[in-house]
Amino acid sequence: MADQPGREAPKQQQGKPETALQTFHSSVERMGSAIAETLPQGSPHEKAARIQKGVLLAAEANPDLYECTAASVQFAVLKAAQFGLIPGIGNECYLIPYGDKCEFMLGYAGFLQLIRRSNEIRFCQAKVVKAGDQFEITEAGPNRGVIHKPKVRGRGKRGKTVGAYFECYLKGDELPYVEWMDVEQLQKVRAASKAPNSPAWKNWEDEMYRAKVTRRGCKWVPISPDAMELIESSDHAEFGMLFDKAVESAAQSARERIREPEAIDAE
Repeated sequence: MADQPGREAPKQQQGKPETALQTFHSSVERMGSAIAETLPQGSPHEKAARIQKGVLLAAEANPDLYECTAASVQFAVLKAAQFGLIPGIGNECYLIPYGDKCEFMLGYAGFLQLIRRSNEIRFCQAKVVKAGDQFEITEAGPNRGVIHKPKVRGRGKRGKTVGAYFECYLKGDELPYVEWMDVEQLQKVRAASKAPNSPAWKNWEDEMYRAKVTRRGCKWVPISPDAMELIESSDHAEFGMLFDKAVESAAQSARERIREPEAIDAE
């Protein structure tokens, strides 16, 4: 009996070949057993169906996924299933098409799930800071940490994004580790992505900013080797390189663009 993905696949009209949408739905339906076998031990029995439903929702949001090979879609989906992450729901992870290849990309909620699995973490979060917020980072001394009071709705607009921060408390530590990226750095990271106009970036920009500053903070927090391997594979899928190298590459490109007018004037 076929696995149930959480919704009925489109029916093929008699005598006509399957459309790309029908082929995609059929492929996702057949993944049920493989997903269930890949999930972490102790996962709820309905988790496989939720992942299948998430894949279908991701494709509805980004129809280019219908053109991806079934093998690449299944490979990306099983990466998510290995850590119990659901694509297309709750910003845990995304399925991003590059031509006919589907790639796995971590989202903000997925990063937090991986980080919080460490027994050494007491608390962690990432937030986007707007121009109207009260915000301050104290980087040294006994009061090191973040003061962030977002402007409440109804009391004026929060304004444009000025940056994002990640803070993490380890067990036994009174002071947090804090990572900050201003909006220019975040925009450079987006420009360095192989899919800067994907639905993930267009529809969930703030969540993507939270994900990127969290990714930058991952080098300072204890994460299991297999989780870090997943994180780095997400880097390579999105940027073609590790995240820190992508950040430096984007910064170098920006510096070169700034120098170009000077070089022209000098000729």
